[in-house]
Amino acid sequence: MEEIINTLEKYADDADVRLIKYENEFIVFQIHFPSRGKEIWEMSANNVIHIDMSTYFILGKTKFGKLDLLTDEYIKTRNLREYSEDFDSYRVIEFTDIDEKKHILVLYGKEKYMKKV
Repeated sequence: MEEIINTLEKYADDADVRLIKYENEFIVFQIHFPSRGKEIWEMSANNVIHIDMSTYFILGKTKFGKLDLLTDEYIKTRNLREYSEDFDSYRVIEFTDIDEKKHILVLYGKEKYMKKV
C-alpha cells in the first residue's frame, strides 16, 4: 500500500480518477496510471465522513494527512469533528486536479488499494 500512496503523492500527474461507487458511507475510486504502464488501481474506503469532489478528474497532485490538512473554517462549516472525538483516526485525502481545483475526501480510518490491471 505504501508504494501506491508514494506514487499518488509524487508521480501520479495525469492519472485519471473516477468515482465508480458511493453508497452508505462506502466509496470506490478507479485510478488509471499512465506513468505506471497504464496500471489501473481501485481505492476503496468505509466510513466516509465528507466528500467534496467531482466524479471524474485528471490528477495534478495528492496530499494525505489528518484534519490539519484542512482550514479551521472548512472543518467548522462542515461539522467534521462531530463524527468522533478520536481525531487521530480521521484521514484526509486532498486531490488537486490539473486545473488546480481541490477535491477533498475525509474518512474515518484508512483507505484500501487493489491493483486491477
